[in-house]
Amino acid sequence: VNMGMELPALSDTYLYKVHVVANALDRAFDRTLHDYANGLTLAQFLLLITVGEKKAVSLRQVARFLEISAPAAKRQADIALARGWLERDHRQVLRLTENGAGAVREGLKVLEQHLFHIFADSDQPASLMEHIDTLLAKTEGVLRGEGSGQNNDQGAK
Repeated sequence: VNMGMELPALSDTYLYKVHVVANALDRAFDRTLHDYANGLTLAQFLLLITVGEKKAVSLRQVARFLEISAPAAKRQADIALARGWLERDHRQVLRLTENGAGAVREGLKVLEQHLFHIFADSDQPASLMEHIDTLLAKTEGVLRGEGSGQNNDQGAK
């Protein structure tokens, strides 16, 4: 049904471009970690950082924080436990081991050396991280029902 309105090509929409950028970043982070940080994957890295930040955390809390399914969190936790990066006590609480902390430090060092240069934005008055934080805050506001999305400068894109 064509209602007399010309539709933009998907590849010209912000929706598509954000989707492509998010996927490309995930792949770049994953490949860089895998290639330079002893086979560490992005999923494992995010799990380790989360557990390290929270100090002692349940698998359910990790899954909720990372916005992944409980089975996906369990798969990554099982790998991290087997590699000695995490420990789990009798209450099923996860903690980062010294080996896990070392993996996080190595992952951060590798990302900084091999990938973070893509975020340099010397031509902008605000840093890319500030732009990302603003975009995230606005997106979360829309998800909470605080904004209709009608106030944008780019029209239908």
